[in-house]
Parts: sequence; structure tokens; C-alpha cells
Amino acid sequence: MVKTKSFVKDIKKFEIARLITAIVICLIGIVFLLFTLNVFATNIYVLIILVCLIILLAVGEFVISLKIRKYEKQTLYNNLYLKTLNNFDNISKVNFNFDKYSELDTEFDELNGLLQDIQDKYQDIIFYKKHVDFKDLKFIYQIYESQQSVILSKDSFIKNIPNFIDESFAFRNAFLIVRFSDNNVKLSLEESMGIIKQLKEVFKKNDVVVGYRDEFSLFFFIRNIDSLHSLDYLLNYFVKNYHHLEYSLTNNECNTIKVSAVIYPYSSEKEIVNDLYYVNKKSNPIDIFIPSRISDKKGIESQVERLSYLSKVTENMLSLGDRVQNETNFKDNFMPTLKGILNYFDYDYCGFIINKYFVHYELYDEFSKKGDNLFKASDLNLDLVSALIGHSDKDNSIYFTSRDNVSPELGKFLDIYHITSGYFYVVYLKDQVVGILYFANKEHEVYTDFLDRELLFYYSVIYRSFFNELLLVEQTNDSIITLKNLLKITLNQLYSINKDDYKLITASDSLKSYRKNLKLGGYCYKEIYGLDKPCSDCPLKTNHNKESLFDKEKYISSLKLTNNKEKVITILMEPLKKDELIGRERYDVNLFINAYYPFLQSLNNHFDSKSKGYVVLCRIENSNDILTKVGEVNYNIMLRDAIRKISEVFNANEMYLYNSNTIGFIFNEVGLSTTYDNCELINHFIKHLYNIDGVDVRMMPSIFIMSYPLDFDNVPAFVRYIETNLSKFKPNLQNKLYAIEQHVERFASKTDYTFSLLESAYKDKNFDLDYLPILNKDLKSLEGAIVTLKVKDNLRGTDINHDDLFEIITKEDKMFTYTTLMIELINNSYNNYDPNAFRVSGLSHFIIRINSSFFKDPKYLEKLAVITQKVALPNGFISFVIDENDFAKNIGELAKAPSDLASVGIKVVLSKYLGDEVSLSKCNELGIHEVELKGDLIVALADNATNLASIQKIANEAKAYGIELIAPSITNKDQMDLLKDININYVTGDLFEKGMNFTDLVKLLKNYSK
Repeated sequence: MVKTKSFVKDIKKFEIARLITAIVICLIGIVFLLFTLNVFATNIYVLIILVCLIILLAVGEFVISLKIRKYEKQTLYNNLYLKTLNNFDNISKVNFNFDKYSELDTEFDELNGLLQDIQDKYQDIIFYKKHVDFKDLKFIYQIYESQQSVILSKDSFIKNIPNFIDESFAFRNAFLIVRFSDNNVKLSLEESMGIIKQLKEVFKKNDVVVGYRDEFSLFFFIRNIDSLHSLDYLLNYFVKNYHHLEYSLTNNECNTIKVSAVIYPYSSEKEIVNDLYYVNKKSNPIDIFIPSRISDKKGIESQVERLSYLSKVTENMLSLGDRVQNETNFKDNFMPTLKGILNYFDYDYCGFIINKYFVHYELYDEFSKKGDNLFKASDLNLDLVSALIGHSDKDNSIYFTSRDNVSPELGKFLDIYHITSGYFYVVYLKDQVVGILYFANKEHEVYTDFLDRELLFYYSVIYRSFFNELLLVEQTNDSIITLKNLLKITLNQLYSINKDDYKLITASDSLKSYRKNLKLGGYCYKEIYGLDKPCSDCPLKTNHNKESLFDKEKYISSLKLTNNKEKVITILMEPLKKDELIGRERYDVNLFINAYYPFLQSLNNHFDSKSKGYVVLCRIENSNDILTKVGEVNYNIMLRDAIRKISEVFNANEMYLYNSNTIGFIFNEVGLSTTYDNCELINHFIKHLYNIDGVDVRMMPSIFIMSYPLDFDNVPAFVRYIETNLSKFKPNLQNKLYAIEQHVERFASKTDYTFSLLESAYKDKNFDLDYLPILNKDLKSLEGAIVTLKVKDNLRGTDINHDDLFEIITKEDKMFTYTTLMIELINNSYNNYDPNAFRVSGLSHFIIRINSSFFKDPKYLEKLAVITQKVALPNGFISFVIDENDFAKNIGELAKAPSDLASVGIKVVLSKYLGDEVSLSKCNELGIHEVELKGDLIVALADNATNLASIQKIANEAKAYGIELIAPSITNKDQMDLLKDININYVTGDLFEKGMNFTDLVKLLKNYSK
């Protein structure tokens, strides 16, 4: 609506009225004067009337003046001046939310229009100051010996961190703790001022604020650092030079500087102080901590705060992406970054659809907040995939905040999955679609702005980059493997050199098999041909093919595979007469591993060098049966797959096809125990169950171990010894391992072998227990011990790994049997020793590890009650510990377990605890009053402040519920220092005591008193 009222016209009207009134008063005054001077005949009534008119008009003039003044105050002062002053103040604060003028007049309406234009133009622009003056902030300064300093007090510095960031929100800003490397050396005012002076000189282009932390250290805020690299360089310069220029001597020792730093926005405003305290506990001269946190939740944030989050996500993605070497790395390390974006934007689902082998689309991975799946690999709608590709924008994305904003052609496919809002990004490699990245919601819309849209796009571009890099690496590796195998079966050799200095860059496996000590980076003429100078007939020099004698055979070397001499020179070596190599082939043409001839050559080399080692032969006992069932091609595919897996663990050059159904290995200068380990791995890879055209097939090996050289002085005699022993053991499907010289016959399977030892020990009651002491956090008393089974492997002369034992006990469904056996063994030891000594020492309970398989027997409680009544252990002396994840998966069946076990005097402890699956409130509700943290939290504690924050959160909540907390796996003092101020009740780990037998535990008891 157009305004018609104008305050300028109104003022003009008042001014005209006042002017007219003044003129009339003047005219009447003149007439009155003429009468009083008798110019006209005097008439008293006329004079009175004139006086009254003058007074009346004067009053009118006064009233008009008052109205003008009031109008000026309301319109000009209040509406114009004060609001203009306020708007100028807003502009000075880079705030474009203006105070609009009252829209009563056309002039103010025009001014409001101008304000709106300014607001529209500048409100989305980020302004910043090159330098800032913090004089408007209310600082409180530290007092040194009754003298005020220029250093902020600790509280003032910490309270003003939000203000520092507010004044510098568009930058990366550094927060430091500076102290001497020796924690016990105090900082005097003089030393502090010296540090401040030099640090400000180093950062002379930046604003620097200093705060007091304690008598040993200072806080620093450095505004607008250029980059992490720049900060690291400048801090190194400062640290390296400080003690040379100014240093203090304490007890004749020169003290050097230690700097700990965190960066905003990688550490958010609320995390800065905690992250600083965390990194300050590290021991390097300079520690810059960049946390890996991308699980924030998007809230009411400024554009700069969201840009800061983008920086955090980017830094984390780049660091994780750099570690990706294969698909497993990508899925384990990089794919979880999707969850960070999922949580931040509050989407329901996210994941990636892959164009597998460029043949078909399938679900690669998916994350969900609801616990269900959006897409399933089995029912992925290919029409939806095609529609997404067809409807993507020029930037390869589709973004919609509401289902109503999508075309009907695409919408009908989204409706199949009830997708109402989302973001899809089509990933291309060259012109081919390799997959689709997606974030989607069911049944609700999403409200975002352009910055959120750009953040999603930016994330997608980085994801595309690393995924395509992964594809290219895999394609390259596949091509390399194909080339290697092709060279092996064609009997050719291949190597590449630098054209300028003849240095060897690459060499084929077939060439390395001839030259065992070949070193890349050496000179080709020396490494391959054994010469001291370049070959006179080198093709690179003569431009002609070179004929040479190599390993007693004639080869033709050529440059036929070199495309550009300015780059790498590739030389192909082809045997002159391939027929002469029959019987002496280096590789088997089907399996691409060393053939029998190289096996003999390798043994000859080891015999000549007087080496010792073991020959391992793996005979496939059911090869004929497999050939009958699935054919030769599939049999070779199975063998190649097993060989590929084995070659990822062992040196492929020491793997041989001994005969048609036997694969050989040579482990030179390797001990017998390690050879057993190797055989168990080989057996595991070979016994893999394959399903070929609907037929289940498994290779069944027998494994033979023979040592060399024994008393043999030549290889042919040793080979006859091998054949003699192989013939002694007729083909069988028992999957046995035979150590010939040791006269050992055992199961080749690690699982079967370990279980046989376990069962034998159970039968003979030949067990020992391992006790890992649990100490109070103050280390003044012994609280208890974690008890595990010990079983001796006499072949290796070591105890079997407890995790392996536990896995096998679970697999064989023997958890209840062995747990109750442990209770009986503990009871025997407890009663043979003085029970009063336990109480005096403070040792109150033993913890036995179990899992959900313990509860499979519906009568487990009745059986357990019989055992607990038979033993004479105090109530609550035994606790069962079960992993949080295992308990959560079976919570329906295990919810009553804590109370049931309490009825027979046994407590339940949750181990590997993170709180992600069973909350502490749920633990309290179920009657679980002790949890053991996941060991990974402790192991990585010194390198990950997020772990410390997680432990702090769990500890605070546990204290509120009265739940006791065990911190396991503590191996060093740094971990203990970080846990010092956290409400941990008990600790375990090699830093304090290692696992021990009962006799040693009794000795340890004497060192502690309650």
C-alpha cells in the first residue's frame, strides 16, 4: 500500500499556520499602536477587542509551537534519530537486523526500503577484522606478589574463550599451554614475560592473548593462524630458540619449553579446555591435537559454525582416506564417516549403492538410526537406480526437502521405499556410474539452507575421490596380478629401468625367483646380469635386441614393450628356445606358483648355504573326489583362491606345486613352533568351504613337516626321504598334521587340536588357573582377580592363548562345563589357603569370563545351585563377566540372569563396556553393579581425547548409579595419569601386575592390607 502521509508536508503546514498567526498578530499590534497614538479616534471597546485578539493569537502561536516540538520529538528524535543511532550501532557490530522506522510517512517508508536493501545485500556476507582490540572485554588480570600483570587470570581467560572465538569466528585459532618440559619447574613473572615477549615476536602478525593457568604454565590464544603446517613451523621455531636465548637454570639444568596446542574449530568452543588439558599430558616438545569428532548434531548455528563443522569433517575424512589401501580399510575406516553426516543432519538412513564390476547394482553398506534398513540387497529396485541417475542435476546430485518437490517420474520410485526427503549423489568414474551415495528420510521432511546443501555436496565430492581411488588401485592390482601370471606361464621375464642411470625400478616375480637377492634401486647390470658396468650390447644403447645367457638359458632382451623412451624403459626377456625349458618350468601354468624344478633349486641353495629349516607338504586327500564333483576348472579356481590367501601371509616365492595334489612350502631358518603356526594357517585357508553350482565342496588336506638338512648332504637323498615318509601315510580324511622327526601326529586344525588338549586336560584334571590381580585405583589394596583357564601346549612349550581357548569352548558348547570346573578349582585353592587371609587383604571376589552360551541349558540355575552349595566360598565371592555386546544381543533371555545368579551368590559384571548397547540405568535396573570398560578405550587413551571424554561420561554416570568401574589393560604411566581425576574404582594391567598362578597370588596378598 502506497503511503500518502508526509511528515515534511505536516511540518510545512504547521510552519505556515504559525507564520500567518504571527503576521495577524503584527497587523493587530500595528492597529492597536495607531489607536494608542490617537492617529485614529480612541475607542475603549475597540482596544479591548484588539488586546483580546492579540492574546488569543499568541496562545494559538504557543499551541502551534508545542505541537511542532512534540511532532519533532516523536517523529524526528524518537523515530528518526534514535533508530538511526541504533542501526549505526548494529552496523558497527556487523549486525544487519535493523530497527525499522514507524511506517507512518512516505519518507520513513523510503528509508525502510533502503534498510531492507542493505539487509538483503549484506546479511549473508561474513565480515571480519584483520586485527581486534579486546579492550571492551572485562578482563581480570593475574596478581604477582601484589603487582598486577598483563596476564589474564585463569578464570578470566577461560570465561572469555567464547568472546575470543566470537571476535575471530571466521578463522582457525590456536589455544596453547606453554610450560617447561619438566613439570616441576615453576614460572616466575620474569620468565613468563620472557616467554610472552618471544612468542609474540614469533606470532607478530597475529593477535595474542595470555592467561595464567597455574604456577607452572600459561595459556595463550593466537588469532587467525594460517594453517596447521604454519603453526607447527612457528612453534618449532619458538621452542628450538627459546632456551638458547633465555633460559633458567634449576639445579644446574637447562629447562626447555613444552607447547601443547589445540585448534578451533577442530576443537569446538566447549571442548577447548578439556582438549588442552588432555594434550598437555603428552611428552613431546610440541603436541598439536586434532580430534576425530564428526558426530555433532546440527542445531541453531551460524554459517561460520557450520563451516567450522565442515572443516572438522574434511580434516577427519582426509586423514582416514589417506589410510585406505583396500576395500576392507575403506569399509572399516572411511565408510563410518557417513554416520557423522547422518547424525549431524538428522537423516534416518545413509549408505552407498555400488555398480558391482560395472555389471549389476547392489547395496555396498548402509547405516540407520532406526535399526531397520532402507534398502536391502535382495530387493534393490533397479528402476529407482535408473531414475536417480536420469534425474540427477549437472553436479550429479538430487536434493529435495519434501516429496512434493520431486517430479512424478522419480517420485513413484521413491514412494516404494516411503522416501519423503533426501540427498542422492551419483558417483562417476570417467563416464561410467560406479555408485550412488544417499542420505534419506522416511515419513518426514528436512529443512536446510544452501550451506547445508553445499556441505553435503562437498562431502560427496571427497567421498567420490577416495572411492574412485580405491577402484583404480584395485583395478591396477588386478592388472598387475594378471600380468605376473601371464609372464609366469609364458616363461618371460620383465623389468624396468631408469634410462639415465640404469637403476632397477621394477622386476617381475619370475625374475626375482632366479635372483633371490635382487634389490630394486640397484643397477640392472649388477642385480640381473652380475656385471660391474652397463652391458655393451644393451638395447637402450644399440637399439637392437640383446641375446644373453641367463640362468644357463638363452634369452632375447628387447624394448618392444617400451612406448616412450623419455619415461621408464621396459625390457622384455623372452627365452630363445622354449622347448628346451620343458621339465624345468619355473611356474605351474594353472596355479601360477613355483613348479617342482624351482623347489629343487631352492633346496639346493639352502643345502649349499648350510641353512636349516622345514619343508611342509600339504596333500589334498580328496582331490579326485572334488574333480569328479565340480571338474578341473573349478578345482583349480579353489586352489588358486587358497593360494592367493596364503600368499598374503607367506612369501609366495617359497610356495611350490610339489606334485599334482600336493603343495609344498619351504620355511628356511624358522623354528618348529612358528612352523606349527604356519601349518595351522595353511590348513585354515585350504579347508575353506566352497559352494560351486550348488554343490558344497571342501578340500581336506594332510600336512607333513620334515626338517632339513638332517644328515643328508645332497637334495636328491633328502627328496627320497620325503617320498619314503609320504608313502608311509596312506590317504585319509582325518585332516592330520604329521611332524616326522618329532613322531607327532595331531589335528592340523588349530580348533580341533586345541580342543583335544582341552578335553585331555579336563579328563586328567590337569588344569591351572591364571589370576590377573584387580587393584583399587589408589593401588593400596588388592580387590580381586580375573581368573582364566591355562592349558599347556607341549608341542610349542607355551600356554594356549586364552582368547583361543574361550572361542573353542564356546564353539564346542562347553561354557557351563568349564566354568563350573573353574569354580571348583578356585574353591580348592581358597580352602587350602587361609580364607581369613583373603578378608584381611581386602580381596573380595574372583571374576570368571563367560558368554551367553553359558545360559543355553534351561536347568543351568539348578545345576549351578548344587555346585555353589557344595563349595565353601563366601556369598558374592564369584562374579561372572559377560561382554556388553553379547548381553545386549541376548537381553531378552538374559534380563533375569543377574537376579537369578544373585540367588546363588554370584554377581554379574559387564565387560568391554562402552554404554552404547546397555545403558547404566538399565544395568542398575537389572541389578548389575559393576562394569569393566572396553580395553580399546584404555589402549588408545594417550592418542585419542575422545576416549577420555567417553570414560569420563561413563564414570560420572556410574557414580550416580552406584555402579563400580574397572579400567583394564593399563600398560603405561601416561594412561594412569589421564585416569587420575576420573571416578574409576579398580584397575588392572601389566603396569601393576601380570597374570600369575595361585601361589604367586598368595605371595602378592602379603603386600596389601585392607
